[in-house]
Amino acid sequence: MEIDLGRVVIGLEFTKENAEKVKIFNIDDIKEFFNKKYIPVLMKYLNSDDGLLAQFFYGNGNDEIKDFIEQSQKSGKSVEEILNGIAIKLGLEPFVEEGISNQCIYNSKSLYEAIRSSKTYYMLIDNIDLDTDNIDVDIYKMIDCNKNKIILRKNLTLNLNKGLEIQNALFSSFGSEDHIIFTIKSNVKNQSQQPKISFKDTNFQNIILICENINLYIENCVLKNTQISTNNSSIMISGSDVSNFNPTTDLSDSSALLFLNSKCEMDSVKVFGNYSNGINCKSSTLSITNSDIFKNGNNKDSYSQLWLEKSQVNIQNTQVHDGVNNEGIYIGDNSTKCKMEHVKTYGHKRAGLRSSYLVKYNNCSFEDGIW
Repeated sequence: MEIDLGRVVIGLEFTKENAEKVKIFNIDDIKEFFNKKYIPVLMKYLNSDDGLLAQFFYGNGNDEIKDFIEQSQKSGKSVEEILNGIAIKLGLEPFVEEGISNQCIYNSKSLYEAIRSSKTYYMLIDNIDLDTDNIDVDIYKMIDCNKNKIILRKNLTLNLNKGLEIQNALFSSFGSEDHIIFTIKSNVKNQSQQPKISFKDTNFQNIILICENINLYIENCVLKNTQISTNNSSIMISGSDVSNFNPTTDLSDSSALLFLNSKCEMDSVKVFGNYSNGINCKSSTLSITNSDIFKNGNNKDSYSQLWLEKSQVNIQNTQVHDGVNNEGIYIGDNSTKCKMEHVKTYGHKRAGLRSSYLVKYNNCSFEDGIW
């Protein structure tokens, strides 16, 4: 049963370029958002079951645009024609290019189509359930998820043959606490030639992200209760938070960031509140700059915040502090080469740095000692 809202004005929410969320209630203010950047949001409101865009104009007393939307939809006009028509009636220039409506994600089927297409796609629904366990990525493409959620109902594998860029997404497991394994892999062993997957402005929740033979780039992301595990991959993480990973499934290693045979760079990253090691680096090269590693570990066992083994490591302008029942940095073998500059440790029960082997450091402060 449809409810007649009469002249009620329903506010439409938009996110500005500076990430500020605003709710629009009058026609003069909505004109600012009739441009290419906000096409996905406008399409979402236009095609909503409640007819939110039409109701917005009707609530504001503009029957002309409300009738135009409803009549255009009944006659089968395209999204492009309708949005451009509204723009003209608002005294603005048309701004929607032909064909954009075919690049929208409304359901899991259209998401699969997007992943197999070279065009940029826009996700227009709040949640999508992915119930497949295998997707092949054969050509480069970019998907803008418009800050909406992709729910993984079962373990998912992306077989990457070309690059994939995903932005403004939220990946989550179906269960509130259960972890889902999300594997991204290729058959390219040479790290300089591996396909690249890029996540920008994206959140992960309750995910175990396994990367094999890929180039992984993570920028301005939030990884909550999520593990990244890499093997023979090239990794760049910048401007991101990695926190509160507490595994609910049996894992061979429960570190929040687990690097094996990989090349890893981290800049301006926070790693905190994880149950086990914050970072575990084995047989890899690792660079950490301008980062903050803190409050990792638990009271049942001793897990160093940063565990280094058979690796080449360079740490600069970074704090490691306030670990739980542990030491800050642990170097477990004489083949690990570690250089530190402007590194500060404090607040550890055991020591800020634990190593029986040579460590080169300059302008560092180990307030909790070296063991």
